[in-house]
Amino acid sequence: THLFIVSPGRELQVETLEVGRQALEKDTDRFRQLIDQTRAGSTLGAEGLGWSSRRLYNLLIEPAEKWLAAGERIVLVPDGPLHLLPFAALTRKDGRHLVEWKPLSTVLSGTVFAELKKQRRDALAGSEPFSPQWVAFGDPWYPPQLAQSRPEDIGELRLRSFSTRAQLSWKR
Repeated sequence: THLFIVSPGRELQVETLEVGRQALEKDTDRFRQLIDQTRAGSTLGAEGLGWSSRRLYNLLIEPAEKWLAAGERIVLVPDGPLHLLPFAALTRKDGRHLVEWKPLSTVLSGTVFAELKKQRRDALAGSEPFSPQWVAFGDPWYPPQLAQSRPEDIGELRLRSFSTRAQLSWKR
């Protein structure tokens, strides 16, 4: 496994980590299970969670710590099983979570992230007002009472108003 560290104005750093894909899959799955166990109130889960959180930090983040310390924020571009790892919950040696140390962002592609930053910078530098555009997709599930109700029966005013204006049907 390779860790690529990109810092403004510096050369690309590459660190080889002594862990393979299968071990990362196993460790990530275990960490997520421990989070779930802790949420369910398991004290065994809580004890294992702290250990696992520190271990994953030491394995994945600590090798880059000297470069990260000099930066203002951390942008992670995970690959493979690391897409499922909640990096923000990893624990440093000082006991703080990674997200408590530096602002943290996770992106799917370094290239797309860089292009979006460039477009935003260009838009802010120009005379055109910057207005990002979004599109979202989903397969929503609405509670039965909402799915079966008429817009005028919806209790929350903003939702009722939007629903009435848009003539929405609250079905999947």
